[in-house]
Amino acid sequence: MWRNNWPYPALLGIAALLIVLQLVTESGVTELSYQRQAILAAMPWRLISGHFVHSNLIHMAMNLAALILLAGLIPEKNRSYLLPVVVVVALLTGGFLLLMEPQLEHYVGLSGVLHGLSVVIGIWLWREHAISGPVLLLLLLTKIVLEQSGLLDTSSTESLIDMRVATEAHLWGAVSGVTLCAMSALAQRLSRALGRGGE
Repeated sequence: MWRNNWPYPALLGIAALLIVLQLVTESGVTELSYQRQAILAAMPWRLISGHFVHSNLIHMAMNLAALILLAGLIPEKNRSYLLPVVVVVALLTGGFLLLMEPQLEHYVGLSGVLHGLSVVIGIWLWREHAISGPVLLLLLLTKIVLEQSGLLDTSSTESLIDMRVATEAHLWGAVSGVTLCAMSALAQRLSRALGRGGE
């Protein structure tokens, strides 16, 4: 699968973006991070850009490694959708955080998007009748339940990334993945219905 799926131009582009943004000054990162008050003050790009900046190099490297691993699971016929899925999930996740998590003032990192991407890839694999699809979704659901219940200790990760693990982003990232898949399925049904109606 790795041989068939590599390389992804989109994956290489996202990786390059993460690395370049990590090399910018601290003030540059501040201008791009998710900041609730800044977004409400007419800086909507932060809904997306905040996912692509990180607290430190370790934070970025962890998320980039996870992205590469997930990319290797994408079925060949879905490879071209990687970039649009990442962008849409980033926007949806930012929107959900803004609407549903008013206490979250600041957030950086790709982990929320990765959770949404995991949902999308899991569903793609499930449709291909690959056992890895349900397994991925079950593992993701278990992780989110443990995080939201406070049973998963994130202190070691927090010490590495020098910030609190925003489990809210993980939850709403996953919800964004479900939302995107639901929207896609609805659009396909409408397209088929309109196609039959035009015959």
